[in-house]
Amino acid sequence: MFHGLVPRVRLVALSLALAAVSLCQSAPKDLRNVLSNREARNAATYIEEATVPPGLHPTAFTVRISVGADGDVKDVSNPDSLPDALFAAAADAARQWRFPSDRDRGKPRGFEAEITFHGPIAGRVTAKDGTPVVGVVVSGSEWKCCPTQRDSMTTDKSGSFHIEHPGTVLHFLPRDSFQPQSLVVTPQISTLNVILDPAGPSLSLAACGVPQRGFERIGWGKDGLQFDVPQHEVSLVRGKVDVDYVVHIVKAKNGEDRIEFWFGPYAMNSTPDDEQFVGSETFAARNVVMPRGLVRGSEGGVVGSDVWGRLPNGKTWRQMAIVGEGARYRDVSPENAVLFDRIINSACWIPDPKH
Repeated sequence: MFHGLVPRVRLVALSLALAAVSLCQSAPKDLRNVLSNREARNAATYIEEATVPPGLHPTAFTVRISVGADGDVKDVSNPDSLPDALFAAAADAARQWRFPSDRDRGKPRGFEAEITFHGPIAGRVTAKDGTPVVGVVVSGSEWKCCPTQRDSMTTDKSGSFHIEHPGTVLHFLPRDSFQPQSLVVTPQISTLNVILDPAGPSLSLAACGVPQRGFERIGWGKDGLQFDVPQHEVSLVRGKVDVDYVVHIVKAKNGEDRIEFWFGPYAMNSTPDDEQFVGSETFAARNVVMPRGLVRGSEGGVVGSDVWGRLPNGKTWRQMAIVGEGARYRDVSPENAVLFDRIINSACWIPDPKH
């Protein structure tokens, strides 16, 4: 394992628990109609998932909310005639949701939305030959704040797991021998048999050399994660340090596409936002690894993940993260994605001379 950083299982759990990134931030586009579950989750500024009462075993259950112009939930109704205990649990969670306030020509408006909660999911994680995979970190969506909460556990000796609040996307982060995997949760799912692919080509962090002519190196300080930016192909906007993180922006000279580089402890989530997966036609992931000896006393191994996907409009997204920092772009043209990918793939590491 990579001893120069936090051990991987602790790293993932800590990163997932502490990364305080807003769950959803875009406002509802059409307040006249009833928003779907996906539209409501995309519009909400705060989400809390329902906890299923003991003795009940639903896969999915839906309530309807009425939201006032101030963004608060004013009422929760039971269109599907859920059992009293289940409706009470769903209503308690739904009343905690928050949305952006709305004003239409000075007149306040509200809207309605349907919210679908998912029951617990249990399952097993195996290799292709059926052998159980032990120690896989299984995590669901962020479901409560603040601090941010996300259900997370590791598979036992039989490869089994149980997630009480799966949310919208489940993530499976194994050890070095397998590829990471993410699955979009559908209403029908209550049990899962997840088969992991063996570890394939990974993104390897090499030791940083001298930057090539025409490239500018970005990071936070003189050690740690670094990237090389081609000066003549993009515009670089360096950010200002905000307490414990900094964000640098690289803009393509062709169009409005941009890529963000986040540096600092827990500056960004270790997994992309749920909407990236839900809105994609396809997505995939690979490990980010560090060679043995790059950090003194380290055996190397997996230190993060590199995830990407293709949207229905033909554009792409990608997020590479290690130790709570990394790079991400969203809704980018294929041409600019090639350029941004070159920058992400230049990722290298400068060891701290004090360690």
